[in-house]
Amino acid sequence: MFSGVAARIDDRFFMEIKPDKSAIGIGFGHQQGRKPDAAPNTPAWRVSAYDLEAIVCQRLAEMLSKHHVIADLLGAGTEPLKIEQATTSASLAAQTLRGGTAHKRLTLLAAIDIQITLKSDAVELLVMPAPLMKALRTEPDESLQNEPITLTCPATKVWRNRQLRLIIPGAVGSKMVPSQRDEKLVALVAEAYSARNLMLANPGLSIIAVAAKAGKCRTRLRKLLPIGCLAPDIVTAIIEGRQPTGLNSKSLLAVDLPHEWVNQRPALGFS
Repeated sequence: MFSGVAARIDDRFFMEIKPDKSAIGIGFGHQQGRKPDAAPNTPAWRVSAYDLEAIVCQRLAEMLSKHHVIADLLGAGTEPLKIEQATTSASLAAQTLRGGTAHKRLTLLAAIDIQITLKSDAVELLVMPAPLMKALRTEPDESLQNEPITLTCPATKVWRNRQLRLIIPGAVGSKMVPSQRDEKLVALVAEAYSARNLMLANPGLSIIAVAAKAGKCRTRLRKLLPIGCLAPDIVTAIIEGRQPTGLNSKSLLAVDLPHEWVNQRPALGFS
């Protein structure tokens, strides 16, 4: 999925990576080379692109799951609705990075401007806010921070089967909590979010008019709109499979969902 070059310069690694759009399916490989301004005899490391993709996706997903980070990027004075849209999109993007198909991960990563530096004990990511917000379907404005986001993930270089591998300390052998992710429930939330965007894109039109214009069922559209206004932390819990027992697509469609986020949690069984 990634293509690029990696080189060791003194005790610092540099890698310029871009998604390999020619790759079909999961076709990972190794890349080696030297930084353009490095001395000709500088030894190059051969690094697994698979390892890099795993680290990049994990660290980006962690950041996108933190709603306060997204809100801070948008800046003070941003409308609450815009913050809600961005954080919801960020939660969906994080789930794509964690468990989406190779094609979906590639599409998302291709939209984000990332510069990766490989250090002796860590991988450093520089993410530009404007492309990130566009990838989250949030139009940036003058209040958006311009400084790049720096993300660091500790990593250890080890040789395995004559290959240099990048290992995240603590990742091997760690116990994973089984996920109770309900794919139908996640799909419903995604559909509801699309329905809300459809209404926002047609201000002044009634639900009946929007449904007719888009070729949608007006009854279905009316049921989806409240779900499209779920609290961001509820959306994140559903995406990560942490929803209460008994909450599924059928029950979510049937519940009389309160407009206030603080009242949505007890109504859906969140403590």
